[in-house]
Amino acid sequence: MNVIISPASVAFALSSAAAGANGTTLQQILLLMAEKSTIEQLLNRTREQTHLLKNSNGEHIKLKLANRIYVNHNFKINETYVNRLREYIDSDLVSVDFERNASGTVQDLNLWIKQKTKNLIKELLKPNDIKPGYTQLIFINCIYFKGELQLKKIVSFTA
Repeated sequence: MNVIISPASVAFALSSAAAGANGTTLQQILLLMAEKSTIEQLLNRTREQTHLLKNSNGEHIKLKLANRIYVNHNFKINETYVNRLREYIDSDLVSVDFERNASGTVQDLNLWIKQKTKNLIKELLKPNDIKPGYTQLIFINCIYFKGELQLKKIVSFTA
């Protein structure tokens, strides 16, 4: 399998974290992402990027995007955070029991990705990737891209 780390994927994960952060954590993410932006400016830019990516399919390009957060069911989630995820990042949040249902969570996660990418990405995680007692949060961002890159020489890693 060839894997490329997409800057867009990193940006979606950081924007998802920023949407629920405050104080020093939020300021550090904002500084990393966009220097002197506010959270509203960052989220608006993320929404624009999401819309642009979702509408970039054409004759020579195929692109599928999926964002979701899985969080341990023991955490209380702020409704403002959930609303920001939906509105700005086209993401949702699923509360799961990593401790008692790790394999079911992996199955659900892989099925969701398969559906969102129209069978282009069939498996992201394996059951042993979730460590009961340790795994508390999983940020999922999948971008399936098929097209010609402007950069012809690219390093590929095979896993």
